[in-house]
Amino acid sequence: MREIISLHLGQCGSQIGMACWELYCLEHGIKPDATMDPAFAEFMSRESVTTRNETAFQTFFHQNSCDKFVPRAIFIDTEPTVVDEIRTGAYSRLFHPTRLLSGKEDAANNYARGKYTIGRDMGDICMDSLRKVADECDGMQGFVVFHSYGGGTGSGLTSLLLEQITNEFGKKSKLQFPIYPSPQLSTGVVEPYNSVLCTHAALENSDVAFSIDNEAAYEICRQRLFVQRPTYTNINRLIAQVISAVTCSLRFEGPLNVDLTEFQTNLVPYPRIHFPSVTYSPIVPESQVEHEDNTTFEITKQCFSEKNHMVKMDLRDQKYMAITLLYRGDVVPKDVNASIRYLKTLREVCFVDWCPTGFKIGINHQPATRVPGSDLAATKRSAVMLANTSAISRTFEKITTKFDMMFCKRAFVHHFVSEGMEEGEFPEAREDLVQLIMDYNEVVQATEYPSEDGYPYRDKPQRIPDGAIEEDKEQEPFQYFMGEQQKMNQLENNRVNEELKEYMGSPRAPSDPKTPAVTETRQQPPPTGNNTRPSGGSVSQREPPQNQGGNQQSGGMPPKHSYTQRDLPSQGSKQSFNNQQTPISQPQVQTGRSSFSQFGPTVALMHDNFNKEHGAKDIGSKDKTARTPQRSCRRRWRGRRTAVGNGRRAASRIGGLADDR
Repeated sequence: MREIISLHLGQCGSQIGMACWELYCLEHGIKPDATMDPAFAEFMSRESVTTRNETAFQTFFHQNSCDKFVPRAIFIDTEPTVVDEIRTGAYSRLFHPTRLLSGKEDAANNYARGKYTIGRDMGDICMDSLRKVADECDGMQGFVVFHSYGGGTGSGLTSLLLEQITNEFGKKSKLQFPIYPSPQLSTGVVEPYNSVLCTHAALENSDVAFSIDNEAAYEICRQRLFVQRPTYTNINRLIAQVISAVTCSLRFEGPLNVDLTEFQTNLVPYPRIHFPSVTYSPIVPESQVEHEDNTTFEITKQCFSEKNHMVKMDLRDQKYMAITLLYRGDVVPKDVNASIRYLKTLREVCFVDWCPTGFKIGINHQPATRVPGSDLAATKRSAVMLANTSAISRTFEKITTKFDMMFCKRAFVHHFVSEGMEEGEFPEAREDLVQLIMDYNEVVQATEYPSEDGYPYRDKPQRIPDGAIEEDKEQEPFQYFMGEQQKMNQLENNRVNEELKEYMGSPRAPSDPKTPAVTETRQQPPPTGNNTRPSGGSVSQREPPQNQGGNQQSGGMPPKHSYTQRDLPSQGSKQSFNNQQTPISQPQVQTGRSSFSQFGPTVALMHDNFNKEHGAKDIGSKDKTARTPQRSCRRRWRGRRTAVGNGRRAASRIGGLADDR
């Protein structure tokens, strides 16, 4: 037998737990005094094997020697009000007295108070009681935790116990049913602080967390069940029906049962992305159940309606990573398969590319049971959908925004610091939640870039080593980070500069391989005996001497520049030149980029920037006022000379005035 232990923490977890165990007892025929109803036991023994629960209910109940069925549950709270109601209520004889734990002081909606101060004192007592319940199990499967993110005990004490359970029980499955803060309905001012801190602490210590929202449950009760003023009793009974449908396959035998570990296997693609949303159908009041046709197709279609979601989310542009549909009641696989085929044709049901199947199905023939006085009617068949979708990340974004608005002013932070908590835990928890949001976005967007190593998909981009250059430029948006791209640009610029230095210092400069080179003819000055240059002009040191005749070079030295026909100015005409080599008598200043492209992109870019700065234009343009670099230099020198002259004249005038005085 695969037993499961339930933990109910804080006021919220205890009240939801009480509604759940009330429904469990009705489904299994257990009376409030922990005994089995004889009529129910005889009825179940006459049923078929698929619906028989003679031993399946022991997953949640322990049968002792006195034929008492004791729930495998522990109720924990830092203040005694809620737990005392259970001790004195109608089901007081159902629970074990030593498993109803309460303190004397409330956590006061303070995460630090529930984890470091009061929760630390109750931690050892809770773990001792938990060990005793675990010893009664033959093969414990895991834990189911009920709590809230916004309360002090539900957030602080839950984080502490999850850490201790992880350290002591190792790889046992841990499922959460947390009540997440509502977007507009709130019961505490510091809910954003508690939610972010609890999410950060429980992120590594929990396997699956089925998020539920009070505001969504409130709207379902008011709009779908027509309850004018819903109370927490109405909301808790609705949530109990959802939890009962999720755990139905754990408590009853069926043709397609889903085990506790199967939730984690089929819903969690990556360890951190384990926050599925919950949807229940049909939601029908008692006055309309006789007029509704709740077929398998209809209840499956209603699961994807926004009105049936148990958490407020923005479903626009969402993508599903995995979906688990759990049916109970009069359901056959043929109708389920037909419904799934229809769902795959809808545009609203959009899966990520790396999840081709998408659906996990569970079928159990035990119908839902209605609690007396409940607003939700009992139907022949029902379904619950657990979907891991990217829309849940927007819920985290809203909580992060509220957290930033308060923490930027350090509001209410002193209450947490005074209880032994460090202020540095706030930004650390906030960064972890932001990283969780980025993980959701990355998993959805990573499907757009397939890999090259033979595997079709990759969950995260791989970093390129320093100095490596990727040849396939189509993969750059996926494989390069911004820092790596800057390094690649720097390496490319260094390479171009080194080539330019080698070119300037090499004895033979490369020419354009596409077009034949046209050499320029210059008259070489006659050599003198003492190796002096003529007074008429100077020749550059690297300029090679040339003969008078055409392309015949002397001394094997190439010219400094090789001009091609495409580098020559067009002189305002669009006619094409013949493939003739035209010698140039005197070198001209070339302002076009084509003559500098052979030096690399860096030199061409520097030349373009110089032209833009000094206003230089191509020689072949029709603008007669085009300024060349030489003309710009002459104008700057002429302006500087004029300024010096004006200064001298001004100084002479001042001196003359001084002499007159």
